[in-house]
Amino acid sequence: MKTSIPAGGVIGAGYWGKNLVRNFHHLDDLATICDSDPDRLSRYEEPYPQVPKRLAHSDVLRDSSIQAVAIATRAETHYSLVKDALLAGKDVLVEKPLCLRQEEAAEVVALASERGQVLMVGHLLRCHPAFVKLQELVQTGELGRVYYIYSNRLNLGRIRREENILWSFAPHDVSAILALAGEMPQTVVSRGGNYLHEHITDVSVSVLEFATGLRAHIFVSWLHPYKEQRLVVVGDRRMAVFNDVSPAGQKLLLYPHQIEWQSHVRNPHRAEAVPVAVGETEPLRLECQHFLDCVSTRSRPVTDGKEVRRVLQVLNACQWSLDQGKVISLAVVHSVTVAEERSRVLEELGLEPGGYLLATVHRPNNADDGDNLGSIMRAFDALDETVEAGWNTLVGADAERIVAAVKGFQPSDEPSDLFGDGRASQLIVAHLDGWEGTRQ
Repeated sequence: MKTSIPAGGVIGAGYWGKNLVRNFHHLDDLATICDSDPDRLSRYEEPYPQVPKRLAHSDVLRDSSIQAVAIATRAETHYSLVKDALLAGKDVLVEKPLCLRQEEAAEVVALASERGQVLMVGHLLRCHPAFVKLQELVQTGELGRVYYIYSNRLNLGRIRREENILWSFAPHDVSAILALAGEMPQTVVSRGGNYLHEHITDVSVSVLEFATGLRAHIFVSWLHPYKEQRLVVVGDRRMAVFNDVSPAGQKLLLYPHQIEWQSHVRNPHRAEAVPVAVGETEPLRLECQHFLDCVSTRSRPVTDGKEVRRVLQVLNACQWSLDQGKVISLAVVHSVTVAEERSRVLEELGLEPGGYLLATVHRPNNADDGDNLGSIMRAFDALDETVEAGWNTLVGADAERIVAAVKGFQPSDEPSDLFGDGRASQLIVAHLDGWEGTRQ
């Protein structure tokens, strides 16, 4: 389906970028090809003679006729390129990982949201017809209660130096497992081995444990004798195997095995695998089309910023476990990430440890009670100190106006996460809009 808005430019036309070029060209939505390597760029002259070629990504971002870009450069460049593209008003599809640092990902996700731009990350499995069908089987209860999931992504090469195997291979698997589980894990533990380079992990195994009792493990390696891309889901009714290296028609198999009690003994009853019919369109073609549709309709991608932040949170926890050799709690990772982000804010404000007074109010009997909150805020106001409300900071704020804003807030029926969604603070700031003492 041709969209009304062109995809625009592909930035990075190397190992993976060439596939994006091919697919966007097939969809008739390729406006330019950009790569900093002149020799590499010259190879596109013959197959795509009518498509403009550019060496500098800044030329693409300055072109007002280009609305969207697909970025397939080295992982360590993603943060700066994505940020520059969003600031230039472009919608962005970027290959995984979005960023190598959680705080950088949070920044660009927030930037895209503030500017109303599409930000999509290439977690390719989520657009694979076999995975989409597998997710449907899980969600409709066809497999019954899911006991465990495992994913193997193994190959010989492509060996990297800017990222380890966890960050190179596992984002796809983490994204897929979170989609199937429908929840975040409570804990993760990862173990790995460094064989080709002292400081870069070549092989890793990560175990994810969920509150519902579900467990999952991810085995990734670029030091393996053969290629394997296999995702297995075991339920109490059926078992499913998605094997992406199998031929068409055999990629998704359903095993109706049964475990039955006989004479107080559990006995397995094996059954023949049943192939599940799925579409055969190239997954990357579907991913590119999904991005174009989101750009055209201004809708949210399947792999949007929120989904990507969840994936990065799990990857960071796995990396911590690799580094420390410990079981890592996701709640602790989230809290540390928030603390690190706020520490940077204090640094930007020029505040030194011990040089300021910080007080927080979030117990319901204080924050939700207007009279109690009023007393607390008036006490803060008398101290002439900083008053922090949620994610926003109000300096020298008038206590009564903050209380009025809080009283006027109508909570959403949707549950929020541990730290809220920031809307209460946004409303407070809106009430105080125009007042010189407000700093957000």
